[in-house]
Amino acid sequence: MLAAYKKYWKDSLRFDGRASRSDFWLVVLVNHFLVVVGVLAGVGLLSVAINDSIYANNTKLAEFSMYSAQFLLITLFFYLLATIVPNLSMQCRRLGDAGLSAGWLALVAVAYVVPLVVVALFALDFFDIVVGVLSAGLLAWTTSIWAITVAMLFAIDVSPTDAYRAS
Repeated sequence: MLAAYKKYWKDSLRFDGRASRSDFWLVVLVNHFLVVVGVLAGVGLLSVAINDSIYANNTKLAEFSMYSAQFLLITLFFYLLATIVPNLSMQCRRLGDAGLSAGWLALVAVAYVVPLVVVALFALDFFDIVVGVLSAGLLAWTTSIWAITVAMLFAIDVSPTDAYRAS
């Protein structure tokens, strides 16, 4: 597993070649594990900070927990930013391994962009401005597009080598 993760970072700017299914999924597993552990630790520290500031009046522990949570979550954010290009690179190599062109990388872009657009629209209170059925329909469409895209990428990623290459 460690060898696959080292290879992931070493080949982070290489968009040609191949990426085996095992290399791909081991890296996905490690990246998701790091993110889940980071988010859980950050949320735990935030809950300690809130609990201590409200109920225990322990401001020193609350401050320490709050700063630790902020540091952890900001570090996690920068880690996620740092993995965008290596993830795209590995996905491109995986698409090539399955026998598909790099044009299919547009699916990966949709999988990254659609959730960001939905979060941005929520942050701008867009769904409160557009009332009723239109906002629910827009949210349903964006979620459906994202789900279909992720399902297609999953099918490609689990495909054996040269599964889509014309014979």
